[in-house]
Amino acid sequence: MFRWVILAFCLIICGACTLESDAPQVEDSSSTIPTWEVRGATLTACAPRTDWQEYVVARNDNLTGIASRFNTTVAELTQANCLANPNRLVRGQTLYVPPQLTPTPAS
Repeated sequence: MFRWVILAFCLIICGACTLESDAPQVEDSSSTIPTWEVRGATLTACAPRTDWQEYVVARNDNLTGIASRFNTTVAELTQANCLANPNRLVRGQTLYVPPQLTPTPAS
């Protein structure tokens, strides 16, 4: 019963935070990434770094190890791949990593 009360409460709270589809889009000539004006705040959609090379997540990979192999940071990979949770990678998932001739071998 308590779980249903919590779930209902969360749905009510989240309902107040939804992005309305009829929200006016803000024109930004400096970027091709769409932005929306919602309740006085400007929201920007995330766009993956498709100019980077692709990397397929293997078994036991984590973002720290991948970042180390490609000489970058977890924060940069998280932002470049629009990851909501950098701790949750799935084997076979495609990530964009900075271009390199050869990655640093895993240790």
